[in-house]
Amino acid sequence: MKTKNVIALLLIGALSVTTISAQHQKPDKPNRPEGAHKPDPKKFKVMKIAYLTEKLELTPEEAQQFWPIYNEFESKKKLERKEFRDDKKDMEKEIELSDADIEKMLNEHLQLKQDELNLEKEYLAKFKTVLPMKKIGALYKAEESFKRDLLRKMKAPTPPTPPTPPTSPSAPAPKGR
Repeated sequence: MKTKNVIALLLIGALSVTTISAQHQKPDKPNRPEGAHKPDPKKFKVMKIAYLTEKLELTPEEAQQFWPIYNEFESKKKLERKEFRDDKKDMEKEIELSDADIEKMLNEHLQLKQDELNLEKEYLAKFKTVLPMKKIGALYKAEESFKRDLLRKMKAPTPPTPPTPPTSPSAPAPKGR
């Protein structure tokens, strides 16, 4: 019962945090396949928290220590990925570069990959302070399965909305009209 209460509190906390951060995000790109689901950042975060909490079988104490570290890790990872994407875009834009410029860009690209790996190592050490190794291993596996499931759901066409049933003529008319 306590685990359910902890999950509920975590979900409420995550919703309030994502509500604030979602106000500052840009709208999604419109070139999605027709009928594909549009990801909602708030929903995504809540689903991920619930999914990982369930898969890791976190105790209330573990959850209380784990989630702040994990959220910090996710924020830093997001910044690393943004730099990586920006770097990749720069590489694609430049058509005619000198060998020295290409070498510089490749070295920067490799450094960004190394920075991401260093971040993973840093947070592995932090996770070890609050979770047993089996749960840390389960975390990486659960993150991958969550991504796969989410991608599968996003690619699936949106089911058609059922038509609203007509009101029957025998139903009493609303009062006041």
